[in-house]
Amino acid sequence: MATRYWVGGSGTWDTSDTTHWSTSSGGASGASAPTSSDDVVFDNSSIAAPGSITATVTTGNCLSLTTSAMTAPRDVSIYGNTTGVLNIYGSFTGGTRSNFANIGVNFKSTSSGNTITSGGSGQYQNARVTFDGVGGEWTLQDTYDAGSIGGYISIVNGNLISGANTLEFQATLPSPSFYMTAGAILTLTSGTLNLRATNTTIAGTSGNPIVITGGTINSSSGSLSVSYVTLTGNTAAGGSIPFTDTNGTDGGSNTNWNFATSAVQVGGSFLLNFV
Repeated sequence: MATRYWVGGSGTWDTSDTTHWSTSSGGASGASAPTSSDDVVFDNSSIAAPGSITATVTTGNCLSLTTSAMTAPRDVSIYGNTTGVLNIYGSFTGGTRSNFANIGVNFKSTSSGNTITSGGSGQYQNARVTFDGVGGEWTLQDTYDAGSIGGYISIVNGNLISGANTLEFQATLPSPSFYMTAGAILTLTSGTLNLRATNTTIAGTSGNPIVITGGTINSSSGSLSVSYVTLTGNTAAGGSIPFTDTNGTDGGSNTNWNFATSAVQVGGSFLLNFV
């Protein structure tokens, strides 16, 4: 495992280009492109003079990514040009001077102990974020705000843990903006999942239910449709409560939830549909 520092201003991040990688902050370029075993750092030495840089990703890999060391009057956008994909196999520590833009970000760890620090409400700009690692766990360190211009979260494998923090999905996002696939885990602890976009889907299967533990699910506008979800210690809020978990399992200590064996949709035009 090594650490790779971005240097030399704007450029391309792929699996082979060495133009912008150094083994030290502000050092000479020419280091190998980072792999899934290498940490990546963007800091004030990534650009020689105050200003903005863009790291354009085609396919990039790293263990953990840190952008919080970038401070004013410098900033960085990690940009995917719609088709670019960044695979992160560990933690992410963001700051107020960085963002993901028009990019797919895949968190792929298969171990616990990973953290997600967004660093501000502007971090995700049309970022398509997926958590997909069997046995992986990621704990939020602050509010995760999907933004207002077209991002989403998909939990495919592993456990996303909110702690006392909020996952926020805006009404202006394309729908659905929040997905969970069968077998995925969301541990809200004392946090809140705010769902205000339409046609969001949460549906496990009879043999592989979704698991949601603790916290609050708030559907403040529209309807909520949930099926094959094991709920424990969760509170439903907003909209037309109680909400209904069709063919789900009551793990106990839930508030404002009904458990039924037939399809029920509650509320108005908002649909929460976990796939």
